[in-house]
Parts: sequence; structure tokens; C-alpha cells
Amino acid sequence: MEPITKKNDPQTNLIFEKSHRHLMLENTIAVESGICLKACRGSFYTNSSKLLFVTRGTMVCKHGTDTYEIAENQMAFFRKDILIEYEIKCPDESSTEVCYFLFSLQDQFVLEFVKLISLSILGNDSYPPVSVKAFDSRFQNYIDSLDLYFEEPNKMLVKIKLFELLFHIANTEREMLSQFLELKASFANNFKSIIEDNVLNSVSIDQLCVLTGRSQSSFRRDFHAIYNMPPSQWLRERRLEKAKEMLLATKFTVTDICYTLGFESIAHFSRLFKSFFGQAPSEFRLNQKHQVA
Repeated sequence: MEPITKKNDPQTNLIFEKSHRHLMLENTIAVESGICLKACRGSFYTNSSKLLFVTRGTMVCKHGTDTYEIAENQMAFFRKDILIEYEIKCPDESSTEVCYFLFSLQDQFVLEFVKLISLSILGNDSYPPVSVKAFDSRFQNYIDSLDLYFEEPNKMLVKIKLFELLFHIANTEREMLSQFLELKASFANNFKSIIEDNVLNSVSIDQLCVLTGRSQSSFRRDFHAIYNMPPSQWLRERRLEKAKEMLLATKFTVTDICYTLGFESIAHFSRLFKSFFGQAPSEFRLNQKHQVA
């Protein structure tokens, strides 16, 4: 396969330096693999349950305030309808590239497998949204066997191969299979788009409740399920990140940036910015200009 440089994948937004491959099932990406040679960070939304295998290097993932390090020969389960932020740190000459395989398994596919083998599985609301554990040689052999399917994809064979993965999980990680079967109605796509369309607007939590059609209690519950932090904290941090970007990339005054992003006052904005970044906005902009000069 020809190397791919800085390709942004539509599902995960990861940046790959070479060997990005994927397998399709029912018009969606079911399996993808990538090798990253360059530091990158970003986020992805889990529109289905996902299983990540890291076969080389280390990837750091965050769900709100919780941080997970997925090291070599570890796998991570991500529940559907949550937002995951990731970071791949810059390799140096002594470190290895980061290699991974990401499986996206739709509810109906997992149910079909459970019915096929007449397996009794009980869901449990107490499962964590993210779990990380080591994988053994059985899974490593399975991953190694995928090369042939990437080279010569076949819809029916891909389906059988994914059933094989679930079979291994059923035999060794029964609890993880139960996590795949948390079949609650998906509420998050529209909810998430409303939140992120308005993150840089000066809207209040009460206004977001109205826009999403929720009471305050249901809004906070659904928000925490996706972002794993209170809405006020998440909105504040995103707006501060945008303020930092505007200080670097525009000629807007600190006052303009403050009120454009919906902060209460200059003093309030400056205090929050300094607490988050260690410098007041004007000081930060001045120091960045000196560094460039």
C-alpha cells in the first residue's frame, strides 16, 4: 500500500503518516488500521461501540476529566454516544511509531452474533464508558490475520471475520460483550450538534436546555453522559481555547474577544484565562509576539 500523508479520517480525525486502511460493512467503516509517525491530537464521537487495539506505541485518550493511556498490546472499549479526545505524542529517534486497529460494531450486528450462537447476555448500566485492558496472543493472532482481508476485501468474509472477533470476546471477555449490548436509544447526535454549533455563541445553559428540548436535570444528565464533565466547565474550557486561538491568529482586542465569546466582563475573562493558561490574555499575546520575533 502506498504511504498516505496527513490524511484526516472522517470518523476519527486522526492524522496518519502511512498505511491507513479500512474495511467496510453495510456501507460503514467497520475496521480501520493506521500508523502514525507524527504527534497529533483531536477528538472523535462514538456513533457506535468501538474497540481499539494498540499494537505498537502509546495513545492517550480522554473522556471529559478521565484520562486513559492505551499502551502497546492493550485494548480499549468505548461506549457509543460519547466524545473521546486523543493525543499521540511526538516520537523521537528512540521511540516507536504508533500502530492501531479500530473496530466499530453496530448494535444490530452484535445482536445478530448473540442470536447466532444462542448466547445469554445481560446488560448492566454500571459499566464504565471506557475500559482498558491487556490483550493476549489470541487477539494478536487475530489482528495479524487481518492483512489478507485488507488486501482483498470481501463483504461476506469481512462479516465472518468480525463474528470471529466477537467470538474471541465472548470466550475471554464476556463482560465486554455485555458492554456492546447497552442498546439504549441514541439521543446524542442532534444534542451534540446543537451544543457544538453554539459553543462559541454567548448562550446560557438555560438557553441550551431550551434549544435541546430538555429540562435542566435531563440536559445535565445527557451532557455528562457524552462529555463526562459539567456543561459549564466544558463550555468555559472550549471558549478559553478559542480565545487563545483568536489572540494568536487575529488582531481583535482582548475586549472584543471577551464579549464575542460571551464572557461576563474583562476582569472575569482575564482571571479565567490566567487560571487556565498561566498568563493574562494581553500578557500571553505579547509573549507570543516576542517568541516569534
